[in-house]
Order: sequence, then C-alpha cells, then structure tokens
Amino acid sequence: MNFRKNKIFVLLVAVALLLLFVGAVSAANNTTSQAITIKQNNPQIQETLKSDENNKVIEKKSTQNTQSVNTQKPIKCKIETEWFKEKNNNVRMHLWLRGPDYMLIGGVKLKIHETYKGKSKDYYITTLSNNQKEKIFKHLGVGTHKFVITSMNSKYQASSTTKITIPKKTIKFIIIKGIGKGYKTVYKSIYPDSELCFYREIKQNPGDERLFVELWHPYVSNQPFKIVKSQYFFKNAYTGKIIKRTMKKVYKSGLITFTMLKIPAWYYKPLGAKVWYTPI
Repeated sequence: MNFRKNKIFVLLVAVALLLLFVGAVSAANNTTSQAITIKQNNPQIQETLKSDENNKVIEKKSTQNTQSVNTQKPIKCKIETEWFKEKNNNVRMHLWLRGPDYMLIGGVKLKIHETYKGKSKDYYITTLSNNQKEKIFKHLGVGTHKFVITSMNSKYQASSTTKITIPKKTIKFIIIKGIGKGYKTVYKSIYPDSELCFYREIKQNPGDERLFVELWHPYVSNQPFKIVKSQYFFKNAYTGKIIKRTMKKVYKSGLITFTMLKIPAWYYKPLGAKVWYTPI
C-alpha cells in the first residue's frame, strides 16, 4: 500500500515539473515574440539598427583603405632644370619631371624655394606632360641664388638643387693662343657655357684674308655676354716681327658679337688674341 502511495506521489511531482518547464518556455517565446513585434512596429528602432550596421561596414572599408594607402610607396622621379640668363638680370628656367621610365609626368605641383643672401622666397608651378615648364625670375640681384625644387605630391618623390650666379657687370679679358700654321678654329669657354671663337677666314686672294673673334652661346636665344674690344697678335713669317692690332669696333650678327681684322699679307702668322668681354 505504501509503495503504491509513493509511486503516485512521484508521478504528481513529475507532472508538476513538466508543467513548470512548459510554462517557462512559453513565457520566453512570448517575450521574444513581443520584442520582435516591437522592433518591427517601431521604425526608429529599425533605423537605428540599420545605421549601426552601415557604420560597421564603413569603418571596415575605411580601415582597409587606410591600410592600402599606408603601404603604397612613392614613385621616385627626377627633376631636370636648364636656365638661361637674359637682359636686366632676368633668368629663364625650364623644368621637367621624369618618371623611372624617363617619360614626362604632368599635373604635379612643384615648389621652388629660392635662397639669396639669407632671405628666401617660394614659387609654385605645375609640370607638363608634353613639354618643359617655364618659370621666369626677374631682376635677380648680383650674387649666388640657390633654388631647391621639390615635389608637393606625395605620390611622386623628387628633388633638385640649382645654383645661379649673377655676375657684376665688370669687364674681364681672356687670351686665346696658337692657331699655328693652319687655319683651324680655336674655342675657349666662358662660364656659363658661352664660347669664344678665334679663326682665320680663307680667301682666294691672300691679301683679303681676315682674323675673327666671336663670342656666342650655342644653346640660347639671348646671349649672357658681349665683346667690348679685342687685340690681335700675328708675326711676320720672314722677319719674326710681332704686330699687335686693337679693334674697338664691335659688330653684331644675330646671336653673335664679333670683331675682325684684315691681315696685311698672307705671310703673317696668327698667334692669338686678347678679348675683353662683359655681361649683358
């Protein structure tokens, strides 16, 4: 009898526990259902959820882009310059930006930092992809100007330094020696890259032959120097007498300033010339 009562009691306890479990599951489902219903019926909550998801996506993309930019190395390029002195101490500078393949790169901003007697000034230009970029510096003072040129674009790494010296307008001279027996031309360079040329002009009649001194610059349209006067030296091939002739009349033909002297007779041997010149 007691065994039977115990069995019934155990059964009742099991049924009670089952009912409690079913009730708890049902309450949880109802709570979840209510929460979902509230989210679906409340647009503000839905918009907040969407915004959070979008922000996470944007942050992820931003992190990826930042990593790719940080890992990209700048391209090493070369800045080429060429300058020409003109009248009134003006300087015309040509600039090129070339990549590793030597091709011109356009659209890159360059900074030109000029230093002169402790003072500095900055200029800015943008390169061209099909030609040189030109910059004119007007009325530069006498002395040395230092130009440091750098790329302002982080994609292209390039720098160059150019020094330009503006001389005083003092008269200097230079001596050219030794044409010898023949009629070959003798050259002598004058900074920057100007050339002094001394030669004998051959004529059908030896008495019409002349000596010439020319000062010119082969690369620019405006010359940095001009001849003031010249003195010719030649020797009589028979007597050994040396003769000097000073020519103060200076001619100009195109890009050249020159003096000339007619040789008295074919038997005079040219020895050289002394030439006075000055900056233009």
